[in-house]
Amino acid sequence: MRAWARTGLRTGLRGLALALGLGLAAGQGGAARAADVDLGLLDGARVGLPEGAARGTVYLFSGAAGWGTEETGLAARLTGSGAAVVEVDLPTYLAKIRAVTGDCAYLVSDIERSSHQIARQTGADTFAGPVVAGLGAGGALVLDMLAQTPDATIGAALAANPAADWGSPARLCTEAPRAAGPGAGHFELPSGALPAPLTVVLGGDAPADSAARVAALDSEGATYQRVETPGSAVASLGSEIDAALARLDESMTRLPLAALPTTPTHDAMAIVISGDGGWRDLDKTIAGELQSRGVPVVGLDALRYFWSRRTPEETAQDITRIVGRYSALWGTHRVVLIGYSFGAGVLPDVYAALPPRLRDRVVQVSLLGLAHEADWEITVSGWLGTTSEAATPVAAALAALPAEKVQCVYGVEEEDSPCPALEGSGAEVIRTDGGHHFDGDYTALALRVLDGLEHRQGTRASQAGGGSVLPVASPAGSVDPHTPGE
Repeated sequence: MRAWARTGLRTGLRGLALALGLGLAAGQGGAARAADVDLGLLDGARVGLPEGAARGTVYLFSGAAGWGTEETGLAARLTGSGAAVVEVDLPTYLAKIRAVTGDCAYLVSDIERSSHQIARQTGADTFAGPVVAGLGAGGALVLDMLAQTPDATIGAALAANPAADWGSPARLCTEAPRAAGPGAGHFELPSGALPAPLTVVLGGDAPADSAARVAALDSEGATYQRVETPGSAVASLGSEIDAALARLDESMTRLPLAALPTTPTHDAMAIVISGDGGWRDLDKTIAGELQSRGVPVVGLDALRYFWSRRTPEETAQDITRIVGRYSALWGTHRVVLIGYSFGAGVLPDVYAALPPRLRDRVVQVSLLGLAHEADWEITVSGWLGTTSEAATPVAAALAALPAEKVQCVYGVEEEDSPCPALEGSGAEVIRTDGGHHFDGDYTALALRVLDGLEHRQGTRASQAGGGSVLPVASPAGSVDPHTPGE
């Protein structure tokens, strides 16, 4: 993972904290001034807010001619249906992008950061990824933005009558190849599944270059939904945005899980609780590496699960349901609990709150990037790298963990990690290169987790006489009643 992708969320967060102090005009049915939200390069956009908590946030990019009556009408419709809408005039936005200094522009970071702020300030009790939509040249921008978007960053992308070119600068942060075409061309999207569901709307009013842009999309093999209408693309775009928001609303009624099945070769499944950035980067890579080596994984997206405050007992109940469902599904007995950063902080108390029979089945607790305090709700201070006033110390719960199960991993540049204090306690303490992101070597990190599991399985087998089997709780009555997310 490139450094610009790992650090994009934290860029400008000091400004976000200041913006939070100003607040938004939530519940007034009006608009927040652009200065009220840390929009980064989107600064100057109008933020239209609904009455009460927003059901989601839509970033709407105008066509090449700028914000006009079509965009105004669509934004008003969406705000009236309960969405917050960030109204982006494309010519103004392009001028700001062209003024960017440095190697490249990482556009999606402004959307990710400000969508968190808008959801928090409008009182949303769950967080769904933002919807990004554009008309004409704005639709072409949305397609190119997908080429630099990590997984679990935006909820849906929509492009109506996308143009062949949006006047993009050459310095867009992405590893995707640039395809030749009109103007600056476009960035190719990967074949198969995209970082977010994509819908392309082609209206009867679509110009010829829209058909050419969609043909290029088809040739790249990307998976997307194509909607054709004989009427105006704007009207259909509004309906498709409403449908995307409804799907995101529905997904928030379920546990935000990612299931990575495989044929088990270690009689163990892993549960990975992500950092506060959500299910991406380190968490997703480690899970994929474990899956490829015979350990099926369920990932819990901390950004969405802990958007509202949780308790250790509530989280332990959900972990119990997850294990009950998936251990029965995959035919595994032992459990590895893995947490990164925010997820590592909550694991010691969650382990203590698990039912005794399930604690007996946990063979390893891997704490990656652990801090001295744990938050139980996603906060702006957490994005700034500090804990909130409501954070709880982890020392007591960490000391109560069975030392032989603990694997504590920290980067040599992390100067205030609790891990070194565990030396000599019987816990496995691992120091790696780098800091909180372990120099991006997530594969090596996954191998250390797997090495620990294999070592502990051998140790436990010898201690149990080589043939003892711990009791497996019946899945009856313990199957997770939530439908797992994908």
